[in-house]
Amino acid sequence: MNNSKKIISVLLSVILIMSVFTAVPFTAGAADSDTAQTGYYDKDYPDFEYMPLDDDTAEITRYYGRESDVVIPSALGGYTVTRLGKWAFSSIDEIETITVPNTVTSLAKYAFQSCPNLIRIDLPDSITDIEEMAFCSLKSIESIELPYSVIDIGQAAFFHCEKLKSINIPKSVTSIGLYPACKCVNIESITVDADNPCYDSRNDCNAIIETDSGTLIQGCINTVIPDTATGIGESAFVDIGLTNINIPDSVTHIDRFAFNLCGDLENLTLGSSLTSIGFGAFRWCEKLTSLSIPDSVTDIGEEAFRECTDIESLELGKSVINIGSSAFIGLDKITNLYLPDTVVTIGKKAFYGCKGLDTVRLSDSLTEIDDEAFSDCIGIKEVYFGKSLKKIGEEAFYNCQKLMSVELPKTIEEIGLRALGNWYISEKDGLLTNYYVYLLEGFTIFGYEDTAAQTYAREYGFTFVPLTDTLALLGDANGDGEVDSVDATVVQRYVTMIAVPYDEAQLMAADVDGDGELTVVDATFIQRYATHVKVPYPIGE
Repeated sequence: MNNSKKIISVLLSVILIMSVFTAVPFTAGAADSDTAQTGYYDKDYPDFEYMPLDDDTAEITRYYGRESDVVIPSALGGYTVTRLGKWAFSSIDEIETITVPNTVTSLAKYAFQSCPNLIRIDLPDSITDIEEMAFCSLKSIESIELPYSVIDIGQAAFFHCEKLKSINIPKSVTSIGLYPACKCVNIESITVDADNPCYDSRNDCNAIIETDSGTLIQGCINTVIPDTATGIGESAFVDIGLTNINIPDSVTHIDRFAFNLCGDLENLTLGSSLTSIGFGAFRWCEKLTSLSIPDSVTDIGEEAFRECTDIESLELGKSVINIGSSAFIGLDKITNLYLPDTVVTIGKKAFYGCKGLDTVRLSDSLTEIDDEAFSDCIGIKEVYFGKSLKKIGEEAFYNCQKLMSVELPKTIEEIGLRALGNWYISEKDGLLTNYYVYLLEGFTIFGYEDTAAQTYAREYGFTFVPLTDTLALLGDANGDGEVDSVDATVVQRYVTMIAVPYDEAQLMAADVDGDGELTVVDATFIQRYATHVKVPYPIGE
């Protein structure tokens, strides 16, 4: 009797299990590591894990099969499949093609991420929403046809699809996230349906432009920026093999990372209406050889031209106010730096490691030089600090071994640790690097008594030479109290547009003929005076 009861009990248990086999709960951490969730399976499609949604439809949370050609079912466990979830098909090497049923309306973020052999995705006309990075890092796919039902395309939806050759934005799309095809380095064609109300590819420009704002949000190697575009969006051309860029006069802003990693870029023309250059906008454009910032630009963002190591010629426009941190770090080949008098701030490490710099003329409006701004500029010999400088940050001119003297204005209030007259030697010790700091022997500070200049010289034991407010001698272009051939050379360099580290007031002491301009005539008279040839002006008085 007891055995009979046991047999009946087992049979009932089997029947109960079979009756719910089509919806077996499963705790799935693979699909979404952020939140534990209970997944279900359909006996007819055991490779698909799904979750019921609030509207009595289902989301596929993970595919565990290893088929090369995947056909997604339209229903699981009696629920219509309407969504492909986060990481649902990500990182599956075997998948080559995927067919999505016409019940699906949305693709979650990372839905197909990193399927290295996926070459085709068939998307139905039912899809309205493609979320962030849904097709990220598909290394083999060359084209993805977007249906005319799509409304929203999330940020970086096609990020790093290396072989993707073209993108066509349907007329239905009303929202596109930032950098939709960032690092898709082989895209040759980008088009937007002519009837799209929010985006366009005006003038067959091979780009996506936000119609209302005029901002170009995605470009490719064949993009020609139209003269009606008003801005270049974030990461619009990252890592694209452009060799020439012409920014038209209509563009007022270039956003962060816009041309980051464009390592083949050799020629850059910036338009006359540009006012701001964003963070890392041209970072690591290593083949760029010259840079002329137009007079309209007021802000140069952090790391804007970092590691553009081939730039030999740098001209800053007359309206630049702020130079961001690390903006020009590593520009080894520039030799002279002339900052317009509009510059108020120089950020941390702005010119760090510009080893070729010889002469620096800072702005008369400059009040602060941030930490390490010119650190490791080992070639600097001369610096003009301007008339308004209040603070020199820590290690601002650290390891500038050829800078043997400086003249600081009476406005100076603070000089940071090792800002001037300090250098170092570094030595490897296994995985560690040891730094040995030294003082520059013979370093001299010219400055005003009872200012930070005198205090700093006293603290480090440097020679301090006090300055007084005296009238400049006629012909004394460099303000050293003497008129000699050096002053003639300073004038000649100024006349030939070579930057010199002296302010306009001091230089005008060399206007010996009094015509209000510095010319070769002034240089000639000063040279004659220096060689004891009689001149018709009171030079040296």
